[in-house]
Amino acid sequence: MKYDSGMKYLHKDILDALRSMLGKMGLKEIEPYVTKGSPAELREHLKERHGKCKQSGTVTSDRVGFYNCTTQNFNLEFERLVNNKGEKELTLSWSQVVVFIRNNWDEIYGNVKDEPQAQEEEEQPSPDTVETETALPDTITEGKPLTAVFDYSSLENDTAAALRDCETAIRKETAGYFTLIGAKLKEAQELLADHSNGTFEQWYTALGFKRQTVYNLIQRYEFLSSPTIGGREEAFEALPVTLSYEISKPTAPPELVEKVLDGDITSNAEYKKLKAELDEANRKAEFWINANSETNKENQQLRADRVSAMNRADNAERELKKAQSRIKELESRPVEVAVQPDTAALEEKDRLIEKLKAQVIKDDDKLSELREENAELAGMIERNSDSKVKVWTIKLTVDELAELIEIVKTSGNATVTQAVKKAQMLRI
Repeated sequence: MKYDSGMKYLHKDILDALRSMLGKMGLKEIEPYVTKGSPAELREHLKERHGKCKQSGTVTSDRVGFYNCTTQNFNLEFERLVNNKGEKELTLSWSQVVVFIRNNWDEIYGNVKDEPQAQEEEEQPSPDTVETETALPDTITEGKPLTAVFDYSSLENDTAAALRDCETAIRKETAGYFTLIGAKLKEAQELLADHSNGTFEQWYTALGFKRQTVYNLIQRYEFLSSPTIGGREEAFEALPVTLSYEISKPTAPPELVEKVLDGDITSNAEYKKLKAELDEANRKAEFWINANSETNKENQQLRADRVSAMNRADNAERELKKAQSRIKELESRPVEVAVQPDTAALEEKDRLIEKLKAQVIKDDDKLSELREENAELAGMIERNSDSKVKVWTIKLTVDELAELIEIVKTSGNATVTQAVKKAQMLRI
């Protein structure tokens, strides 16, 4: 659907998508165009910077899942329906995007500008939102833990192997140091558990620790005591500390945690890349599960409607047979007369016969309609059944998809048009 100014309920969703598209650097780039430049300059900048490269990405929002840019439009794809027409996509022209940015600049840029301060003012973070900060306070250590990856390929094999042993030993010693600090922080947290007014936070702040570092270290220490470690403490201690933070999170995918502990994943960058791929695969799987669930619900409703139509058809057919039988009975019944025919009785008989004949015609028409409805429902169930639905992946650009829809609309083929409208679209 196309955006119009009356869609106030999508205001926050559009803001979220624009922030994802622009990013912090992009917001700084367009600031001069917003505050001083003309709308045309901003529009051309956005089309050049985002539209021509066909930028796309995910959106951190309650409802919006993705956005993508073309030279003509800025498109949003929602996780669930956004209107009563069953639509999940919203299209804004670049001119509309410009108007939206200029009218809501303080809200768009202000939130991003205030993010660091807002994070500092948050309450104690939950384990799954803790950032992977690695710096310890200056009062505890003179440097940061080892996180860089050295390129050993330029060295001779023997030298590289010996140097790797040196790195592993240093990492183990360093990691053991972080484990000790995590244990003591956990102990202090338990000692101050009954104290209010943020006594624990005041204590570790006085030592020079940052809140996120504290909870990363505590979480890391607790992971070492969990059943997941499975006797692989030494392998865990040898990991880069940022990677140990990541797999210590309760939300860490178990299959990736196992790969890290088994030595198949050795860097935080590799872990995050695989996790992003796994999250995307899970999201797509969830999409198809939901799509299949909706199809099953639709089939169940169609089957229920068909049963109801069949029952109504059976009832109509029974009533028709009763009426036909009654007509035959009346037509064959003799009229008893004495000397003169009973004119009133004959007229009453004729009226009743005509009434029943009219009812027969009406019931026959109704039965024909119900049979047609039943046949149509049976066809819909057949077309929509799991055995008939085949998932096809067609690689199309957004422009090519729009052209396909227009061709279908103008084809005049109602069946094809309906199939395209009901097709499950998934951006790969």
